[in-house]
Amino acid sequence: MENFQKLIIIENQYLKHEIADVLWLEKFHSVGLKLGWSMNKQISSEGHDERFFDNKIQEMQAQVSFIHLKPGRTFDENRPRVSPYISVKGEKRILIDPQEDIVSKLSEFRQSCSKPVFTAGTRHLSHITRLHDQLFEPLKFMKLSEKLQIILNKAVT
Repeated sequence: MENFQKLIIIENQYLKHEIADVLWLEKFHSVGLKLGWSMNKQISSEGHDERFFDNKIQEMQAQVSFIHLKPGRTFDENRPRVSPYISVKGEKRILIDPQEDIVSKLSEFRQSCSKPVFTAGTRHLSHITRLHDQLFEPLKFMKLSEKLQIILNKAVT
C-alpha cells in the first residue's frame, strides 16, 4: 500500500494512472512484464515514449520487467517515427482500418516522399509481414503491399 500512497503527490494525471495501473496489475494479477515502445535505446527523463513512464514505475519499486519495441513509422519527412498506436489526422501512414487501401497508399507514398523515408517505412512494414509469415502462413510471390492488405483484411474481419 506504501507505493499507492506515493501516487497522491504525482501531479501528471496520465503518469499517475499509468503507474497505478501497473502497480494494481502487479499486486492483484501477478503481472511481471510490461510491453512498451521506445524511440531509441537511450533512457530519457522526459519524452514521448514509454521509457519515461517505465523509469517512473521502477522508482516505485515495482517488481515488473520491461520490453521496449520499436516505434511506429510514417511516410512523413518531419515525423518518420511515432507512437505505434496513435495516429494523427492526415498523417502519411498505413492504418488498421477496414477501408484502408494499402496498395494505393504505398504507391502514393512512393511518389511523395524521399527515398530514405520510403525505404525506412517499407522496411518497418516488411518486418510485420515477415513475422506474419513465421507465425501463421507464408504469403509467397506477392508484392509487399498485397501481403500487407491480406494481413490487414484478416485483422479487421
